[in-house]
Amino acid sequence: MKDKKSAYISEIFDSIQGEGIFNGVRQIFIRFSGCNLNCSYCDTDHKKKNVCSVYKLAHSGRPSRISTVKNPMTVNDIVSILKEYLSRNPHKRSDAYHSIVFTGGEPLLRSDFIKELLLQIRQMGFKAYLETNGTKPKELKKIVSKIDYIAMDIKLPSATNRFFWSEHKEFLEIGRKKIFVKLIIDSKTKLNEIRKAVMLVVSINKKMPFILQPATINSKKIFDIEKVISFRKEISDILKDIRIIPQMHKIIGIK
Repeated sequence: MKDKKSAYISEIFDSIQGEGIFNGVRQIFIRFSGCNLNCSYCDTDHKKKNVCSVYKLAHSGRPSRISTVKNPMTVNDIVSILKEYLSRNPHKRSDAYHSIVFTGGEPLLRSDFIKELLLQIRQMGFKAYLETNGTKPKELKKIVSKIDYIAMDIKLPSATNRFFWSEHKEFLEIGRKKIFVKLIIDSKTKLNEIRKAVMLVVSINKKMPFILQPATINSKKIFDIEKVISFRKEISDILKDIRIIPQMHKIIGIK
């Protein structure tokens, strides 16, 4: 049985949100190790490490490392780090940050740990933001009442070689009032699977924000933007709120 009192965290850092509808807001990111998928475009090292790196936001916008903490980490370890962030902030207030981001990897692999952590960060005045691949609806159900925002990827068969339509549908139903959907577009993406993703969202909430995110090939170039625009045109008569938003943090060169 997994220890609910600890988790492997690869890094904690203060930065700017670079994806989705909250692009540009200041947040504290807690990156969980481990993932249940192996997406073709994945650019994150989510392997378990012996230590967690803790960063502060430098004036240049590029975080500099403050310290390292041994893994696995406890809830109290993370709370202590969050208190340190508050002490370093000129206002020393939680509302200086939009929210605390649980990201990964796949954070819902440690939903019981997050549930305990949420109790603490709520008391500190923080809001909670979950970034997830949307394949663990039963785990979402455990914590959804304490989560304020959910950025959910729809994982297409072309990226994972697997089908998650039923898991995604259940996930959307559980978090429907708090979710925006993100769909990463790369050279393997097919129009028919985008249409299927759109119809899945429409069946839950036609007004749900739907982000087409072109894959970032490197910090200077994103995937064929004309193809992404053509995809948007094909589905624009079905959904109310479709946006093309690239990964800003990679383009401007921050963590």
